Amino acid sequence: MKKFVAFISLLFFWGTASLQAQVIFSQLHSSPTLINPAFTGRFNTSYRVGGAYRRETAGRNQLFNKALFYADAKLLRSAMPEKDGLAMGISAFSERNGNDGIRNTSGSVSIAYQKGLDENGRQQLGIGFRATYANRQLIKPDHVLEDRLLSWLNAGYSIYDISILTNTRVAYADLDAGLVYQGLFDPENYFCIGASMYHITAPRKIFQGGELNIPRETRVHADWERRGQNSRLLTGLLLNFKHATVSDLFLYSALKIGFSKIYGMYAGAGFRRSSLAGNAVVPLAGFSFPGFTLRLSYDIGVFNTNRIQRSSAELSLIYTHARSREELDDDRFIRF
Repeated sequence: MKKFVAFISLLFFWGTASLQAQVIFSQLHSSPTLINPAFTGRFNTSYRVGGAYRRETAGRNQLFNKALFYADAKLLRSAMPEKDGLAMGISAFSERNGNDGIRNTSGSVSIAYQKGLDENGRQQLGIGFRATYANRQLIKPDHVLEDRLLSWLNAGYSIYDISILTNTRVAYADLDAGLVYQGLFDPENYFCIGASMYHITAPRKIFQGGELNIPRETRVHADWERRGQNSRLLTGLLLNFKHATVSDLFLYSALKIGFSKIYGMYAGAGFRRSSLAGNAVVPLAGFSFPGFTLRLSYDIGVFNTNRIQRSSAELSLIYTHARSREELDDDRFIRF
């Protein structure tokens, strides 16, 4: 019994010191508001509706399913200054780890304002906020194994007494905020850089047998886009910080080729380094057709000795629409 208590204590202190962020989605362009709330409404159409689904396979054939839905739209366009924009969005997120009994759901409302910094609208500063209501559920299995305890710790659960732990459901409110700057060197080269803070309220909930702690996270991202006559080269970097250390790094590059104004193809690759999930190479592919963008990706784990993640398949679909494309300047906003 003493050895068991000592083992639990060791896991608790190890997990608290090195709790890492779990990978959400590899297709950053398909879930922009997850990167930064300031990306709400940051597109050159009237509104946008999108979704993504991710299926991960890990050790012991564990399955992790994640699903995202979001929609955002421009507001008060006639009342806004010509170079500014106001937008609001909603999103819903679901995550399920069947083997370890973790089920998370959340709903969010975001708002962002884009401010033009010059008379041509070629430099912009955006600020965004998101309010979230989340529900986290932990279902206790018949047998609590060592790797399940580790998975719970990585999800933010600190288990003090397994003997009294029951199925747990906790709800909390949360707040995120972000800034993003966008500009151009010349008509062919665009760039943006931004930062966001997640879980500003650092939610903490005590339940029978344990505690849930969600620490603050900071994300820093940079993107460069070079436009050709019928192509776009996209390159980007995303860093996720937790406990003052880099928990996730994602670097990607992709080429988008347009066959016409409404049809195109997207292909590229990325590399992820995660303290929790290990390393992965991520091939990316996509297609654009009237109003829609479909993207596919597949995470391939590499050099992951003793890491839990093996592979992940991801699918996303986005629909955008402009009431009058002639009224919208295609060069004013990066299609992030």
